[in-house]
Amino acid sequence: EADLTAHVDFSAFIAAARAAGASTTAIVPQGRFLRGLGIETRADDLARARPDRSEVIARQLARLIAPDQMGILFKVVGLHSPSLNLPGF
Repeated sequence: EADLTAHVDFSAFIAAARAAGASTTAIVPQGRFLRGLGIETRADDLARARPDRSEVIARQLARLIAPDQMGILFKVVGLHSPSLNLPGF
């Protein structure tokens, strides 16, 4: 329900998380992460359900995952308990 975007010092963030006992994932580009979560399948489903919105959905998808847009520019890292594997990474 919310978008959290911030300039992050990933090295310090990861070090602090690990010092507190959390495990961390690798830092990955947003496009790779969202693809790992199935964003393309979801966008296809939405476009089939709303053909009148398919062009908008395609533009929004490209904005999020395309290498020349937000797909590489934005990065993602996951924090998790040591026994949990996070999807999308």
